[in-house]
Amino acid sequence: MNAEEYLKRGIDYFNKEDHDQAIVELTEALRLDPNLAEAKKYFPVAIFNRGAASFRKGDIDRAIDDFTKATEYDKTDIQYFGALATALTKKGNYDRSIEVWTAFIDLDKTAQGYHSRANVYYYKSKKHRLEGDKDNFLKYLQFAIDDFEECLRHNPNDEQRAVVQKQLELAKGEKKNREEVYEAIDKIPGFFQ
Repeated sequence: MNAEEYLKRGIDYFNKEDHDQAIVELTEALRLDPNLAEAKKYFPVAIFNRGAASFRKGDIDRAIDDFTKATEYDKTDIQYFGALATALTKKGNYDRSIEVWTAFIDLDKTAQGYHSRANVYYYKSKKHRLEGDKDNFLKYLQFAIDDFEECLRHNPNDEQRAVVQKQLELAKGEKKNREEVYEAIDKIPGFFQ
């Protein structure tokens, strides 16, 4: 078979939502003709859809692999970056998730990216608080506050605005309260020794 035939079969499998077989066929089409435009169009979508199905089934590792491949193949589709960052967050890989949300924001400076990254910063701050790392706790909490504020500057819809405003107020309140607690503890002689 030639590249066009593999492409046709890949599209047929794609339309039947058999993404595993679509990827096999499209991979072969691209191997035979790396410049086949329609195969290039369907290939990352098929990988993304397979990742989405894996995510829904709870196979987060496979979803991360597929979403990563989709972002590597198509570096302009924010949907791929958002899905990858979400899966990374679910896995607890906050550092990598922050990197991917930053790439998302570089492509699309809208409320969604800032809001999502703010939430990951917030989760990361909580992790540091539980570990007793007050400096990183406060640093990442401030990053979350900054991104919640940036989100509001990008005019989210009314429903999202209310949620973000509440999150911002809670984060600011938590930061103020924790700073007061840390300051009081620092005044106790020998407390941290």
